[in-house]
Amino acid sequence: MRADSLARKLRNNSCFDFWQEVKVLNNSKAPLPSSIDGKPTGRGELLLSLCYQSTNNTLTVVVLKARHLTSGPTDPYVKVNLYQGKKRLVKKKTHVKKCSPNPVFNELFVFDLPSEGEGLADTSVELLLMDSSPSSSSGPAPPAVLGRLAMGVASPGSAGQHWREICEHPRRQIAKWHAM
Repeated sequence: MRADSLARKLRNNSCFDFWQEVKVLNNSKAPLPSSIDGKPTGRGELLLSLCYQSTNNTLTVVVLKARHLTSGPTDPYVKVNLYQGKKRLVKKKTHVKKCSPNPVFNELFVFDLPSEGEGLADTSVELLLMDSSPSSSSGPAPPAVLGRLAMGVASPGSAGQHWREICEHPRRQIAKWHAM
């Protein structure tokens, strides 16, 4: 089972209390905000867990699940891009979850950060929530972007707060919901 594999990998990275946090978040029935900074949310939310390992200079990104995606049938997946400055170093993606408005991904990505950098200071992560089968009357269409989340030192709102928390607490797995 993928969850067992994920737990083993997290334990090896000294982030074993992560699962207790995830269980609490998964069982949370907290209502969604109707707006953030006065702007309506309507593209759903993404539950992410981040862990920075300063000893071996790695960043672990766990794409846990999404909820309340746009109305209509969606086949969502998440693209994860790691940037150093303005240069994209690595791109990865989750598996597609067919016809799911509340997909559970539970996929772990470990990124080795460049040794010449200063940890997470110049590093950022971009997450794109994609729909692999957008409807089109003229035939197959390219995947549609359902939402975008940029995380880094200069990121505003909850993404920036989440990033600063992992910088301040290395080796600690921190999971949070983010509006897309």
